[in-house]
Amino acid sequence: KRQVHGDYKQRKVILMLAVNTRIRLANLLEAIAQGERQVEESRQVLAQIYDFEPDTTFRRLDRFNNGYVSVNDLVDFLQANRVDSTSKEVQKIINEHSGGRDTLHFDDFLSIVTPRNNLALRNIVVTRRGSSPRFDRVPIEVENALANLFEDEVRHNRNIQTRIYELEISADYNVTELFREIDLENFGYIDYEGIRLFFNDLNIIITEEDINAIIRRVNRLDTG
Repeated sequence: KRQVHGDYKQRKVILMLAVNTRIRLANLLEAIAQGERQVEESRQVLAQIYDFEPDTTFRRLDRFNNGYVSVNDLVDFLQANRVDSTSKEVQKIINEHSGGRDTLHFDDFLSIVTPRNNLALRNIVVTRRGSSPRFDRVPIEVENALANLFEDEVRHNRNIQTRIYELEISADYNVTELFREIDLENFGYIDYEGIRLFFNDLNIIITEEDINAIIRRVNRLDTG
């Protein structure tokens, strides 16, 4: 843990945000953590399927062998699996995982489908090699698990947008002040200790896993 200078509660008096606004910020961060946990669970379910192999599964989405997955490719896949989503929502997923591009390349796809919290399982998955000559079909169990994973991503983003809207309608809504609630030392970034202190000051329990999930998501949004 980094050293925090001075008394945390004393420094809080310089901030202008109301308690309700701070609670809404906490609700947003909790929603991020909860969604990341659900997405990670779906990643691990997919990874534990013996027949799941990333290259073959990527080619299932890249049906025209372009070397990337477009918004239309992913929309078609989700529609075929009866996942409720819009082109805008699919675009957001692609942007977040590709660093802002309009397409998913194989490395981007790997970042979506491989576990983050189980490195042993992740290493097993990335070394699997497919044997099927078909690029438009994967085992039904893999198909369903992949669709569930993307559905969780869509739902996660929707929930985040709802929490953001609740923040934006706050009378004292100010992005800079919201950031300073966590970056109280003016480091210019959000870190583990800043999140822990923010929740502690509100008397809200948060786990190490949740804090790491929040940081993981924020970092992805920052690059996407």
